[in-house]
Amino acid sequence: DAARSRYSLALLLARHFPSAYRDLDKAATLLDEAWELLQREPPSEQRDYERIFNRNGRALILYRAGRFRDAQRMLTVGLAKLRTTRHAGTVHETVLANNLGRVFSRAGDHDRACKWLTEAVRRDPLFAEYWYDLALHHFRVGELDDAARCAAEAHGLNPTYPQHAALAGNVALSCDGLDRAAALFDDALSYDPEFDPALLGLSRVSAAGDDYERCRATLDRVRPENLATEDRVTEALLRIETSLNLETCTLADAQGALHDLAEDFPESDAVRESLALVASAVASG
Repeated sequence: DAARSRYSLALLLARHFPSAYRDLDKAATLLDEAWELLQREPPSEQRDYERIFNRNGRALILYRAGRFRDAQRMLTVGLAKLRTTRHAGTVHETVLANNLGRVFSRAGDHDRACKWLTEAVRRDPLFAEYWYDLALHHFRVGELDDAARCAAEAHGLNPTYPQHAALAGNVALSCDGLDRAAALFDDALSYDPEFDPALLGLSRVSAAGDDYERCRATLDRVRPENLATEDRVTEALLRIETSLNLETCTLADAQGALHDLAEDFPESDAVRESLALVASAVASG
């Protein structure tokens, strides 16, 4: 019916479509329309269940928009309500717990992120995506041993999913395991030759090995619009680094590009640090 069809289309627009076809604003509108339709239905267990997961979908959009506190509040309420139903302790509760952990991770709340993400893995240790989310959190906070362990679990459970191999590659790269990282990025690309995070990873491997010609050739295949925000920053900085090393731009050119990048990503420490280094080099002549 109308509420269910709106919910299904909203999830496609918010999560399951390729990034170029996602539309968070339209998805939010559809979820709110579905919510209003559900409000008019007679009370029932099914209606309550669908209301909870409607708000779960809405929390996903808030999460994508960086409104972590609002997403946290919505998921916490939904989880509490779900635990009063026959769905308590089921896979549905695990989904909400994992999503709550993802929100805490992006909000910088390490302890609560670990609590909920670990709970999801404990409940369903054979679901690769939960291991991936836990690995990603450990990677974000620099816990590389835990990140490597969890990424290996995710990759082992679902070796054909390029996102899992690419994360394992990024962890290996952070541990200076260039050969291991390159093998994992190649593995990801064997399943999706145009998987942009893996292409970016291979570019970083080439740069770490001072092979900037190969780095540039691989970077030219990367589509920044398909990258997460932090990877878009990495890609842009790597292009500037590559141009400097290949002497296709001057320090002044790099400084100008970094100023533009700082306007696009004002909260990026990596951009600020790179700008300070280049500005110092320009000043010293």
